[in-house]
Amino acid sequence: MKCVLVSELPDMLLGILILINFFAKRNNPILYRKPYALTLGLFFLTASVLEAVLDIALDPLEFLGFLGIMLLVEKFISANTDERIHYGHFVLTVVLTLLTVFASRDPKCFRAGILLALAIITLNLRKNAFLLGEDNKDTLLLSSVFALLGIGAVLGRFEILSAFLYLGAVLLLFLTIAERVWGRC
Repeated sequence: MKCVLVSELPDMLLGILILINFFAKRNNPILYRKPYALTLGLFFLTASVLEAVLDIALDPLEFLGFLGIMLLVEKFISANTDERIHYGHFVLTVVLTLLTVFASRDPKCFRAGILLALAIITLNLRKNAFLLGEDNKDTLLLSSVFALLGIGAVLGRFEILSAFLYLGAVLLLFLTIAERVWGRC
């Protein structure tokens, strides 16, 4: 048994966050009016609604969407720093996810790959915290800790706990980036 609202809300938040950045030119030229940003945002919104309404699991597709988000974050970091895109993160995420899925013979373990990608994204943003504000380092670290704890909950078959940890990780990331886009109040 799982709570549909808690398990689908993070994907909806990600879709909304990407769409907000698609329309907001301020502080985010990488997503502003780019077709891939619109595609990813609509994908996450549509997938979460389909999962909730039709009760189908789209975790493998969401995992691919998270790899797209990971690429966008890497592109954002490389555009604002002297670093190159770290393709090793993609390889590590895909290999560990596929090993987990094949070892457990359960496609629900794609959620562990989604959480691993989220942890890597937040740790990369934390490493380059000057892009989002130095005061957000602890928030990004907490988001990655939630994602890593969520991996343990997925592997331990604690669906509701993993959904809450996933929601917490995405919510912290959402609020951190939204603060950067909308400015400080």
